[in-house]
Amino acid sequence: MIDIKVICIGDKVCYHSNTFENDIYENGVVKKIDIDSKRVWVVYHCNDDWDNYSHYTGECTELDDLEFGWR
Repeated sequence: MIDIKVICIGDKVCYHSNTFENDIYENGVVKKIDIDSKRVWVVYHCNDDWDNYSHYTGECTELDDLEFGWR
């Protein structure tokens, strides 16, 4: 699990979920952090336009499901 105190906007992260016996990994970039509610919004799909990730919609993601770096 990533600590809310060390994650930063612009960090590359990887969403990891194990559902239906399948490991799912999805790369993204942190767009928004709300320290009070311990919520993080991550942009996952931006047409490979990662330099402009901030122009795309982020998805609220649980910190438990995130790892630092891309796979």
